[in-house]
Amino acid sequence: MNFLIIIISFLSLSVLTDYSGTWTYMSPTPDGGSVEANFEFWKEDGIYVGKVFSAEGELPLKDLKIEEDKFSAYFDYQGYIVRFTGTFNGDVLKASGAVEGFEFPITAKKK
Repeated sequence: MNFLIIIISFLSLSVLTDYSGTWTYMSPTPDGGSVEANFEFWKEDGIYVGKVFSAEGELPLKDLKIEEDKFSAYFDYQGYIVRFTGTFNGDVLKASGAVEGFEFPITAKKK
């Protein structure tokens, strides 16, 4: 019986987790610099949608998937496809980005 209560508690927590909001991170650039950027997620008809934005502007996230604690999406930056995959842990998103053979880690924190 206790095992059943633990499972139900875990399932209710995962259902109640809402990743909507702004997530800020520093992204390394191929030239050795870095840029501050943000993901913003929200729900439309129960499905996550989002964008990535920085001082340079904003772009829609495509094929955005947030399922349980897993995240994946991509965006098109001037013809370059930038892909992300990662995992949420509370108010932290640890992800890997990749574009044209350049791979980089990010740690985004919810504002």
